[in-house]
Amino acid sequence: MGVEQKMADLVSEHYFVVLELIARKVQNKISWAVGGSTSLILQGIDVEWHDIDIVTDKAGAYLFNQIFKDYEVSPVFLDIHSDLFESYIGEFYI
Repeated sequence: MGVEQKMADLVSEHYFVVLELIARKVQNKISWAVGGSTSLILQGIDVEWHDIDIVTDKAGAYLFNQIFKDYEVSPVFLDIHSDLFESYIGEFYI
């Protein structure tokens, strides 16, 4: 096994550990789903994995921010993309 494959395996293992942590801390306090590339990978689609996107509603986003305050890079805020699209977004490093 080459160095690149070993690094990819370590990154993948870290993402699964983070997903377990999220599930454990959130439990059933928030309705949430995994989105983006993480969702595709969990469905068996071979794409590059950069981060974990969590999809929830406004209340869930702010509660997620409270639960993961210790990991906060950027707090949850309303990001208005256009007249038709807006989202509550935050960034956390776990």
